[in-house]
Amino acid sequence: MATQSYEQLISGANKIRQNELPESNTAALVGEQLLQMVNKQQEESRERVKGITEYNVSVHHPTSGTDGTNRYTLETAIVQVPPELRNIGLKVSFINSAGKVETWEF
Repeated sequence: MATQSYEQLISGANKIRQNELPESNTAALVGEQLLQMVNKQQEESRERVKGITEYNVSVHHPTSGTDGTNRYTLETAIVQVPPELRNIGLKVSFINSAGKVETWEF
């Protein structure tokens, strides 16, 4: 199913909002509109994820490391990376226990 543009989604939402006839806003009409909106959001989310090439765990999770700090081991850093970002080529960086930046690639 092709995803509608935002303009099309807004037009459909306005049509639903302005319908005043009895039974004009059926479950099928409203449900389809909601489904189209969710599809658009998912499509854009996937596109944003594709554009992410590096994830700095110490920046995104400054208090989830060792003893509540921004310092990590490779094992503890990887679990902080959101699953949808764990793609081949993603560079993951973090501050290690010595205070140095480590960078690894999926």
